[in-house]
Amino acid sequence: GFTFADVVSGAHSLSVLGNTAINGGSVTTTGKAQSYSGAVTLDQNTTLTGVGVSFGSTVQGATSPRTLTVDSGAGNVIFGGALGGSNGFISDVTVNSGGMTRFSAPVQVTSLQTNANGTVEINGATVTTTGTQIYGEVLTLGADTTLTASQVTFADLVSGAHSLSVLGNTAINGGSVTTTGKAQSYSGAVTLGQDTTLTGSTVSLGGNVTSSSGLSVVGNAIINASQVTTTGANQNYSGTVTLGADTTLTASQVTFADVVSGAHSLSVLGNTAINGGSVTTTGKAQSYSGAVTLGQATTLTGSTVTFGGNVTSSSGLSVVGNAIINASQVTTTGANQNYSGTVTLGADTTLTASQVTFADVVSGAHSLSVLGNTAINGGSVTTTGKAQSYSGAVTLGQNTTLTGVGVSFGSTVQGTTSPRTLTVDSGEGNVIFGGALGGSNGFI
Repeated sequence: GFTFADVVSGAHSLSVLGNTAINGGSVTTTGKAQSYSGAVTLDQNTTLTGVGVSFGSTVQGATSPRTLTVDSGAGNVIFGGALGGSNGFISDVTVNSGGMTRFSAPVQVTSLQTNANGTVEINGATVTTTGTQIYGEVLTLGADTTLTASQVTFADLVSGAHSLSVLGNTAINGGSVTTTGKAQSYSGAVTLGQDTTLTGSTVSLGGNVTSSSGLSVVGNAIINASQVTTTGANQNYSGTVTLGADTTLTASQVTFADVVSGAHSLSVLGNTAINGGSVTTTGKAQSYSGAVTLGQATTLTGSTVTFGGNVTSSSGLSVVGNAIINASQVTTTGANQNYSGTVTLGADTTLTASQVTFADVVSGAHSLSVLGNTAINGGSVTTTGKAQSYSGAVTLGQNTTLTGVGVSFGSTVQGTTSPRTLTVDSGEGNVIFGGALGGSNGFI
């Protein structure tokens, strides 16, 4: 092997065929390349300066952690062997290259930073740092990759047909991470520096996501975080969404293109477009603070479903569980609405549908207006101090009491399959039967 006990310099290239001990702190080949075919050891903090620096084997500190700075100008920097290691004695690594920086083998150092002028390739499967990793340029994944750090920062685009797993916090500032056909996972908190698209077979979020820019997940999403926040901007989920934790999504609008499911609660603070046909929060609540649009016939299943804003659709709506309606309107033009559990009215409410079915009791200190037919199967509708009105035919699935101040029927009132009693307690309000009450087969 070769040992440099002091500084090396010159305006000429240097090629070492064999192992190299760099003990003098710097090697400078001004305007020219350096290459080291064998193992390189550093006996002090070291700076290598040239145009193109390549290592054919391992790079390690000799007896204690050493920093390594590579200034390669427009040239490439190639690490062909492992950089550092569990006993590799490399601390902080800085690579400044206007060309390509390639890590062909595992990296284990204290921290790693690459500059903004060039590209990075990670082909060695793992980069492990106890401190930070900062990738200042476009990053290409040449292998399924795990990055372990206190924080990983992507300043530019990340792409590759390989999986990416970040163990630690992540700052995604480049606008996109694409793992074509493969998964992405982020164990810690994620911040987004601009509108960001994450594309992969599955994107798993293990920590909270925070941004004032938009987020689009192209692929399935697993949300194990309590919060995904894109203040004033949108969130779009193109694939299925699995809730692995009680989750709050805060956005201008959240769009679900596919089904949402999990045994955890879901709270959307903002408007919601539900286009996937179902949201299931098994045994837990769902709440939607803003306006909700339904792109197809939709079933919402949870312990309680709360609407804070108006619901609009030309497709049907089924709520499986209790419902709290704090909105003024739920409209499913030409299609049905079905409520399997209790319905609590938190606002004066108009339900517009081909038919509205109440399977359980309806109550609240607010008015209720149903524009369309109504099946009252829960035995009672109570609008304390407020009116009830039913524009279409009303059927009663059991003995029924309607309590309010003013109750009006615009069409027929009948029992469904057997005679039902009807009690209307209208206080000081009027009771108007605009259509036939009962009849020869009306079961009243």
